[in-house]
Amino acid sequence: MNYPKIIDAILLISVYIFLFNYFPLGLMLSETITSGGDTASHYYSAYYMKEYLLPKFRLTGWSMGAYAGAPLFQFYFPLPFLLIALLGYAIPLQIAFKLITILGVFLLPALAYFSFRLFGLKFPMPITGAMFTLPFLFNQGNSMWGGNIPSTLAGEFTYSIGLALAVLFFGLVYKGVNENKYLVLNILLLSTIALNHIYTLFFAGFASLFFLKNIKNWKYMLKIYITSFLLIGFWVIPLIAKLKYTSPYADAWNVSFWEVFPNILWPLIALFFVSFLFYIIRRKDKKKAGSIRILDFLLFSIFMMFILYWIAPYIGVVNIRFLPFIQLLVVLFSSFLVYFVLESKYTKNTEPRVLHVITLLTPVILFILTVALVGNLVTYIPAWIQWNYSGFEAKELWLPYKGVNEFLKGGVNEPRVVYEHSQEHNRAGTPRAFESLPLFSGRSTLEGVYMQSILNAPYIFYIQSEISKEASCPFPNRRCTNFNLEKGAKHLNLYNVREFIAITDKVKEALRKDKNYKLVKTAEPYEVYELQGDYSYIVVPKHYPISVNAMDFYEQFKWLDFEEFPVIYDAGGRNAGLIDFSREPKIIDGYDKCIVAEQIKEEEILFNTSCVGLPHLIKISYFPNWKVEGAKKIEFAAPAFMLVYPDKETVRLYYGRTLSDNIGFGATILGVLCILFLLFKRNG
Repeated sequence: MNYPKIIDAILLISVYIFLFNYFPLGLMLSETITSGGDTASHYYSAYYMKEYLLPKFRLTGWSMGAYAGAPLFQFYFPLPFLLIALLGYAIPLQIAFKLITILGVFLLPALAYFSFRLFGLKFPMPITGAMFTLPFLFNQGNSMWGGNIPSTLAGEFTYSIGLALAVLFFGLVYKGVNENKYLVLNILLLSTIALNHIYTLFFAGFASLFFLKNIKNWKYMLKIYITSFLLIGFWVIPLIAKLKYTSPYADAWNVSFWEVFPNILWPLIALFFVSFLFYIIRRKDKKKAGSIRILDFLLFSIFMMFILYWIAPYIGVVNIRFLPFIQLLVVLFSSFLVYFVLESKYTKNTEPRVLHVITLLTPVILFILTVALVGNLVTYIPAWIQWNYSGFEAKELWLPYKGVNEFLKGGVNEPRVVYEHSQEHNRAGTPRAFESLPLFSGRSTLEGVYMQSILNAPYIFYIQSEISKEASCPFPNRRCTNFNLEKGAKHLNLYNVREFIAITDKVKEALRKDKNYKLVKTAEPYEVYELQGDYSYIVVPKHYPISVNAMDFYEQFKWLDFEEFPVIYDAGGRNAGLIDFSREPKIIDGYDKCIVAEQIKEEEILFNTSCVGLPHLIKISYFPNWKVEGAKKIEFAAPAFMLVYPDKETVRLYYGRTLSDNIGFGATILGVLCILFLLFKRNG
C-alpha cells in the first residue's frame, strides 16, 4: 500500500476542510451581492464585463460609471473578471463572483504541493509546503499588501490568484529548464499570471531570472519571456503606451520587521533560520545538489523581492506589494527543515521501519501543529468573511441604501451623483458603498475603485475633501483642502453633478443652510440634496480656450473656473503650465445663447449644436481612444476633459481603437502563431 500518497491525499483534503470551515459553502453559494472594502466595488466591473463587454467580444472598454468616465480593464487585470463573467452565464453572477474572489486562497495550498512535486521533492516535502501556506494565508498582520486572506477580503483577490499561479510557475519552469520541456505550458502560465496582477508578474518574472545564470538556459527562458509578452500584447502594449493618461500612485511604506513577520509566522521564521543553517552546512554536499539548487532559487527570489521593494518608489510602483512574496518564500523555505532532518546522518542510522513510521507521522504532526497555530491566533478573519459574503442585503442600512438607489434610478445620460465620504457608510456594507451607484441605480458617480486609471482621479478626491466631513485624500503628492460646500458647489457643477448624498450631521446641517442645495429625499441616515444649476455634459464656455504646454492643472483647479476659462493642452505651446491672465481671455459672443442637445452613452457621445465653430467643453474624461466625427480633433481640456470645435451641427464622439491597440492585437496574434508553431514543432 502506498502510504505516502494516502497521507498526502488525506492531509490535502484536511487542508481544504479547514479552509471551508472559514468559508462555509452555504454562505459562498448564497445569491447576495458581495460587500466589504474594495471588493464590493469590483462587483460592478464583473457585471459590466458580463453584460456589456463580452457581448461585444471585448475584454477592455470604457465605463461612464466613475471618475467622469474611465477605461475599464485597460489598467486593471481582466482575467479574473472574465472568469467571473463566463461562470456567471452558468450560475448566478453573485455566486460566480464569490467563488472567483476566493479562488486564490484555495489554489495556493494545492499549487504549492504540485510545485514541490515538480521540483522533484519527495514525501513529505510537497504536503509540508502545502500545509505551511496556511499561516501565510491567515496572517492578520496586514489587510492590503496582498496574498493573505485579509488582503483578499479587502479587494486584492486578483493578486491572490496571480500569487498562487506564480508558485506553480516556479515548479514548472524549474522542471522545464532542467528537462527542456513544458515550454508552451510555461508561456501560457506566465501570460495568465500577468493578466491576473502585474505585481505577481514581477514576482514570477524577476525570480525566474535565476535560470539565466546558465547560458544554456537563455534560449528556453527568452522564448518564455518574449512569447508571453506577445500573447498579452493586446493588453500590455496599450497599457504602456497610455500610462501618461493615468494618475500615478507609488506610495513608499516604511514597515518594521515585526510588521512583515507577525506572530503567526514566528514559528516558521525559526524554522527558516534553522533550515538556512542546514543549507549553509550542506551547501557543498554533491549528493544534495538538487535540493540545494532549489533553495538557491528560493533565496535568489527573496533577494530579488528585497531589491524590488527598495527600488519600487523609483520605478513608480508600491513597495509593500513585494513583501507578501518575501513572506511566502520564507514559509516555503522553512519547510525544508523537514527534508534536512529526515535526510540527516542521524536518521539514516535509524532502523528502517522506525524511520518509515517517523516519516509518515511527521506531516500529520505538523498539520496538527499548523492548524493549532492558526486556530489560536486568528481573530477577525471569520467575522470579515461573514461580513463580505452575507452581502449588501444583510446589512443594517440595506433598506435605506436600496431606497436611495431606487430614488436615483436612471442612466448615464442623466447628471452625475456624488456622495459624502464617510466611514458611516460601512453600515451599508463598506465605506465605499456608493461606488456601486452604477450597479444599483444605473447612475454615474465620481469616485470609483480604479483611481489610477484616469487623470481625473486627483481632482475628484479634491472635490471629496470640499464636501465631506472626513476626506480620504489618497494621492500622497496631492494635497486636499477643508470642508467648504460653496467652493464644492462650483466644482460639482463643473463635473455635471445634480444629486448629493449626505450621511453625517455636520454635512446635512451645512447643506440645509446652503442655498445651492435643495433636500429632495430622506431615507435615514441618508439625505439626498439636489444641486441647483444647469445640468449639461456639453457646454459652450464663456471665453475662448487658453493653450498651455501642460496636462497637470491641479493647482489651478483650486481657484480657476475651467468652465468659464477653459484651458487646453498644446504640446507645441511655449507656456509650460503657467496661465497668464495679464490679458483677459477673449469672451465668446453669444455663448449663453447656444443650444446644445446631448445624448450620452457608455462609449458614445452625440450632440447637436447651434454654435458650429465655437469651442464645446465635454465634461467627460479625456482618453486617446476617443474619436470624433463632425470636428477635426479632440483637445485635452482642463482639468482632464475633452473639448472640440464642431464643423457640423451634429457631432459624434465614440470610443475606438488607437495605434497601440492595433499593435497590441497584432502582437497577440503573433504570440498565438508562435504557440501553434511550438506545438507543431513538438509534435512534428
